[in-house]
Amino acid sequence: MKYRIVLIVVLILLPLLCPAQEIKLPVFFLYYDCGLGSEEIMPEEGEEEEIEASSQRHKVTLRIKEDWSDELTTNLYTAVSRKEYFLQSGSYSYFYLNPDIAWEITDRIKWYTGFRSKFTFYDELDADGLSKDFTSLLAKTNFTFKPVDKLKIIPSFQSVFDLY
Repeated sequence: MKYRIVLIVVLILLPLLCPAQEIKLPVFFLYYDCGLGSEEIMPEEGEEEEIEASSQRHKVTLRIKEDWSDELTTNLYTAVSRKEYFLQSGSYSYFYLNPDIAWEITDRIKWYTGFRSKFTFYDELDADGLSKDFTSLLAKTNFTFKPVDKLKIIPSFQSVFDLY
């Protein structure tokens, strides 16, 4: 019975004895971007130059950033985009997912790595009647070394694989 009382008292006092950790909530960014592409129309003699809209683009990006500590940060980017051509073929959509991590190992060494999967879908087929859709996979990493203040050495590696 005494052990239970001691255990309960220790559990109640434990939060007072231990230092509290600051809770960092993830940060969400939602971004919408749109634009029009234009094409210059060659004027006839005596007419003025005109610019006509030739394409339209819409893109929605979501970024989730999580600071696990002052040294470790993770991000997750995802985007959906659509580009539509009015006067020609070639309209397409894409979706990508891009997680990355940054870790400050010491005051002078930081490691970053990220991956990206991008899926592109075309509305039309190619000249042979085959799909032009493809998947692009990217892997990248780099280290940042700061041997002295105001000098950074950043060796990096990046590789892209396109799958048709």
